Amino acid sequence: MPTDEPTPPPMRSRSGMLPPDGAHWPPLPSREEAAPAVEARPLPEVGRRPDDATVADWRDMVTAAPAGYAGSASAPRPTPVWDAWCIAALALAAAGLVVASVRLSTLDSDAGRVVALAPSALAVAFGLVGRRRTTLDPSRRGRWLAMAGVALGIVGVVVAGLRFV
Repeated sequence: MPTDEPTPPPMRSRSGMLPPDGAHWPPLPSREEAAPAVEARPLPEVGRRPDDATVADWRDMVTAAPAGYAGSASAPRPTPVWDAWCIAALALAAAGLVVASVRLSTLDSDAGRVVALAPSALAVAFGLVGRRRTTLDPSRRGRWLAMAGVALGIVGVVVAGLRFV
């Protein structure tokens, strides 16, 4: 007796051989085994905000990142800060140039040589520290101050050194 359902062709395995009984594998589901239709349910009702409700102003929102979100892309960037090491490097370099170039009778002794070289040498050291800090932390400003402090500090050391030769 012929049936309404077409018989699928026998499946061959990877080896090319038919299953031993010639049955289709995996077995096809019959109409009795089909899952029952799912009943459609309406979506839940969502209450609307009353017309007289107040909405918080976006300008009053907290700008600090909550705990756990400090490194996320949506976290606000920190406010840039001028690095104190960079400012000190430039100030000491300027002071070192002034002290190295001024002819004072107190600077002719051994203690005077230290006084003449100290600001410029400190300017070089502070400038290197400031440059390192501004390179590692992008929220710090003043890298050009540090570089200027290092350059002027080296010039001050050379001027003070040539003066005492």
